[in-house]
Amino acid sequence: MTRAVFALALLGLPTPALAGELAGGSSPDIPWLRLLLAFAFCIALAFGAVLLLKRHQRGGGPIIGPSALFHGRGQASARRISVIETRRASPTADLCLVECDGETWLLALTSSGTTVLKGPQ
Repeated sequence: MTRAVFALALLGLPTPALAGELAGGSSPDIPWLRLLLAFAFCIALAFGAVLLLKRHQRGGGPIIGPSALFHGRGQASARRISVIETRRASPTADLCLVECDGETWLLALTSSGTTVLKGPQ
């Protein structure tokens, strides 16, 4: 009798869960189109940044002027000051040829300050 009760008790217990294989699942679906479009967007963004940096290094102005951002106009007003040329004179000094209101100035820029070498005549 005790064996029968014990056997019935064992049959009533839940069966242990068996672990599946690690590689038994299906492969995840990779959104190839989304990955390709994201990659193309990043490449286009990097290419645009390179073009803007090249334009900035050549001395080109911004695409949208600051006055257009604040005043709503499409074009910035004419600039009064322009740097014509800059040359390194020594490791701590630069020579700059600057035009302001139609007058040309030759400036020496050092770590201690700015000196006017030649002003308007």
